[in-house]
Amino acid sequence: MEYHEKALHIRIKIYGEKHARVAICYNNLGNDHLGLRQHDQAKKDHEKALVIWKSIYGEQHADVATGYNNLGIDHYRLGQYDQAKEYHEKALYIWKMRYGEEHVDVATSYNNLGIDHYRLGQYNQAQEYHEKALYIRKKIYGDEHADVATSYNTLGNDHFGLGKYDQAQEYHEKALVSWKSIYGEEHANVATSYNNLGLDHYRLGQYDKAQEYHKKALDIHKTHSDVATSYNKLGIDHGVLGQYDQGQEYLFIDVPAYIIEDNENCSMLSCLGQYDQAKEYDEKALYIPKKIHGEEHADVAASYNNLGVDHRHLGQYDQAKEYDEKALYIGKRFTYDQAKEYDEKALYIRKKIHGEEHADVAASYNNLGVDHHHLGQYDQAKEYDEKALYIRKKIHGEEHADVAASYNNLGVDHRHLGQYDQAKEYDEKALYIRKKIHGEEHADVAASYNNLGLIIITLDSTIKQKNTTRRHCTSGKRFTYDQAKEYDEKALYIRKKIHGEEHSDVAASYNNLGGDHRCLGQYDQATEYDEKALYIRKKIHGEEHSDVAASYNNLGLIIVVLNSTIKQKNTTRRHCTSGKRFTVRNMLMLVTSYNNLGVDHRQLGQYDQAKEYDEKALYIRKKIHGEEHADVAASYNNLGGDHRGLGQYDQAKEYDEKALYIRKKIYAASYNNLGDDHRGLGQYDQAKEYDEKALYIRKKIYGEEHADVAASYNNLGLIIVVLGQYDQAKEYDEKALYIRKKIHGEEHADVAASYNNLGVDHRGLGQYDQAKEYDEKALYIRKKIHGEEHADYDQAKEYDEKALYIWKKIHGEEHADVAASYNNLGVDHRGLGQYDQAKEYDEKALYIRKKIHGEEHADVAASYNNLGVDHHCLGQYDQAKEYDEKALYIRKKIHAASYNNLGVDHRCLGQYDQATEYDEKALYIRKKIHGEEHADVAASYNNLGVDHRHLGQYDQAQEYDEKALYIRKKIYGEEHSDVAAIRSSKEYDEKALHIRKKIYGEEHADVATSYNNLGVDHHRLGQYNQAQEYDKKAPVIWKKIYGEEHAL
Repeated sequence: MEYHEKALHIRIKIYGEKHARVAICYNNLGNDHLGLRQHDQAKKDHEKALVIWKSIYGEQHADVATGYNNLGIDHYRLGQYDQAKEYHEKALYIWKMRYGEEHVDVATSYNNLGIDHYRLGQYNQAQEYHEKALYIRKKIYGDEHADVATSYNTLGNDHFGLGKYDQAQEYHEKALVSWKSIYGEEHANVATSYNNLGLDHYRLGQYDKAQEYHKKALDIHKTHSDVATSYNKLGIDHGVLGQYDQGQEYLFIDVPAYIIEDNENCSMLSCLGQYDQAKEYDEKALYIPKKIHGEEHADVAASYNNLGVDHRHLGQYDQAKEYDEKALYIGKRFTYDQAKEYDEKALYIRKKIHGEEHADVAASYNNLGVDHHHLGQYDQAKEYDEKALYIRKKIHGEEHADVAASYNNLGVDHRHLGQYDQAKEYDEKALYIRKKIHGEEHADVAASYNNLGLIIITLDSTIKQKNTTRRHCTSGKRFTYDQAKEYDEKALYIRKKIHGEEHSDVAASYNNLGGDHRCLGQYDQATEYDEKALYIRKKIHGEEHSDVAASYNNLGLIIVVLNSTIKQKNTTRRHCTSGKRFTVRNMLMLVTSYNNLGVDHRQLGQYDQAKEYDEKALYIRKKIHGEEHADVAASYNNLGGDHRGLGQYDQAKEYDEKALYIRKKIYAASYNNLGDDHRGLGQYDQAKEYDEKALYIRKKIYGEEHADVAASYNNLGLIIVVLGQYDQAKEYDEKALYIRKKIHGEEHADVAASYNNLGVDHRGLGQYDQAKEYDEKALYIRKKIHGEEHADYDQAKEYDEKALYIWKKIHGEEHADVAASYNNLGVDHRGLGQYDQAKEYDEKALYIRKKIHGEEHADVAASYNNLGVDHHCLGQYDQAKEYDEKALYIRKKIHAASYNNLGVDHRCLGQYDQATEYDEKALYIRKKIHGEEHADVAASYNNLGVDHRHLGQYDQAQEYDEKALYIRKKIYGEEHSDVAAIRSSKEYDEKALHIRKKIYGEEHADVATSYNNLGVDHHRLGQYNQAQEYDKKAPVIWKKIYGEEHAL
């Protein structure tokens, strides 16, 4: 550039401004600036050259065409594709006028116009121009020339953009043949062809071939520093040599070598389940960006993330955690909020450049839709996806891959908003277009069939990308499952056509069909499909793989359910012979990871990411357990915490209420079990007390007409009849019978049990005719249902033993999945009436769960509950009572935490009366569990102090604060953060501030809270100047911690 500037200076001096040689200097300087990516300056220089050429030669001259062409390049590099197209059209017009059609410059113009249209998303026009360029180049050069190879490559890219992957592959193969014949094997352009062919095969679902091509590209790249296609900058070399007149007079542009910029090679290996090799490539990928960028860079974080995935797939969780933590550390600044901010800026710029109706603007709308989706803002996501769809339809018409993608995204948005009819409508449109573009037998079409199967059978989804391994039944009519089955059969047919039999997608379709038949109650067919899925997975992965364990688990589940007549508890102890599996977890490893990542992000204050993981954990847990399970309650509780952290208190309250509702149900079940234990021990008064508590809670939750309420009436009837109070027993049994007939109809085991009990009552009252009538009804129903066979627990046990063997091989002994398998084997042995063996497995599950979670966890409570069942069935009622009391103790603690969280929610919403009500409930339970001097009790006193202070009840507030302070000082001593949390007066707030600043320094949320409280104190004292001083300090700290837009 220095030489070109000197040349310009001399020539202006000699010739003046308007001279052809001066124009050449301006043109060369424009090229220099273009090479340095100084596009605005390049445009200025090229404009000067063009003005001079036009003033000398007029409009229709080759140099003027060069000027138009180069300005087209400048606008292209500035992202102004419409203007680029306009200049390239002018260049084409002049060159055709001067040279006719078949000339190299005309071919260059066609090439450039093709690129402009490609960038505008107008792939059909791009293809048209690139075909003209190819025709001319072949005419001039013959087949084996670099420009011809370039045209083959660009046409491959156009077809790829149109979703025509077969044709794309054909053109990319031609480009490869030409480039290899010109350059030999080891050249960057050959690597480009290998890469693009890898992408074509990837899109066609041919992962083995894709992997093969990407490996070839990778081998070449190892010896070349320049991987991507660069601009042609002929003339810079001449400029450095001072040969100004020989400098390049025009440029031409080419499509970037890589259609998609991501770690495709690693994804190939992951698709093939070759995690060791994937890890090897990811380690190499990490080494290069760390050398270039240092540690803290998004590419480095991505590599760490990939390595975490690899190690997790290999069951190496410690290493996975290490890499995930590194990725998390780097990725702290790359949140969805930040992504949204950048995408909004991109949208603003693109709209400014292109106006509204442009492919890049549509892409920005699409990206913002993704951002809002990840932030859980589905209404906004839908709004952006609708805008993207509108523009794409305007540009491309209806039948285009991008339009299908927008329809797909809108299907996801509506699914999340619970608008399932609209979701189905969009999914059907996406399917229609994909079939039109690709024909029936294509991977995208199979994916759409798969998605429609999901929307039909599933009433909730939290994942943007369809998960191919599903499915547990949700409530719905039979025809929906038939439809789902139909779509899954189509997906299976296509996948088998594309991939053959032994492929992971085929196994996933077999798995889905197993789920469909399970939901239809067709267990023989379900077993057949699950066995096929198992066979393929074992063939691909070997025996020791999580998908194989999941298939074994599925088969165990089917066999337990198949032909089982034991659907409800018997009249004395429901769980002894129950066929229900308490922890059937087809995706245990995944849900545990999601839950743990939610905890990690929450502890780091990254509530958006925590919410995303907690939603995924909730989705899977609901699918596995249904709604009413301790783990589901835990996920609702976690989501309450996430929304609270984001200042979204209404949503937090909603989730906390759901958690409380479930926990109350579990709490009632614990009372019910203790009632059973005391009944078994002959302690009927205590049994009656617990059963009455269970009845009270169940009626509060469900109202009168519910199976659990009927069960409580039934249990009370059993106790009272033993005490000889036949009239009251009859009253309870009649209530139980009424509810059961209402729910189940006449022919049901529970109805038979109630008839049987009423026979006992009437016999006790000496009313033998009525007793005989009830006994006959009970006998009739039991004979009707007696012929069905019990579940094959032996076979279920066999599958669970295999699953256990694999989990232990993968994880070692002390892991949640291993504990779950021990738990399932406990269920199997209990179903077989082998209570000693069941107890042995339940003790192992308990030991591991306590090791992992500590004492106070829902899974530990579940194991205590199961051991209570085992001992009860063995007639060891004292031990049963002991385990049930432990289960109840833990569940009460969790129950108290739910009340506490709801108190927090209502307090944050300014609803202090409701907050007081929940905090009093939490306090009551905590005092019952812990006694007076305990940290949780102090926390409840503190919360009540806050509630009463906000209600203006300062005497009560002071009383609670003093109690909290007394306990905390007793537990912790004087200098502790919890001691500082008491805020009943200015004196205490000053002490609190002193301690908190000592512990945390100045910029901490608790310090800000103390400043805020001192402001309140001074306001109450009428000291407004001091109040104002403190009130200013708190917001400064909060803004530093949370940013501008936070509820505080």
